[in-house]
Amino acid sequence: SAADDMSAGVPSQPNEPQE
Repeated sequence: SAADDMSAGVPSQPNEPQE
């Protein structure tokens, strides 16, 4: 998701490991 892209710098994935 967008959260992934911001925190991890990776494309949107099925899971969103937000901090």
